[in-house]
Amino acid sequence: MKWFLNPDEVGFSYNASSGGGTFERRTKITARRLCLQHLPTKIRVEKEIPPGHYSKKEMQKLTEELKKQLFIELEQKVAKHLRIPGR
Repeated sequence: MKWFLNPDEVGFSYNASSGGGTFERRTKITARRLCLQHLPTKIRVEKEIPPGHYSKKEMQKLTEELKKQLFIELEQKVAKHLRIPGR
């Protein structure tokens, strides 16, 4: 039987920085750092979306993709920490 990390045991947070002044119509998000943490073991993984000018839709897509990658990385670290066989 293969072991999987329970998504309910994972916390998610991010910090975003935006560019532009107060007089711009739209604030463009220029960078975002994502962090996933396995709550029982306190193991964390973080990565940043490279700085750039992204629309809201583009940033949402990049955030979801990075979240999936980080979840896989976190799953591997937790399995190693818990000494799960076959992982």
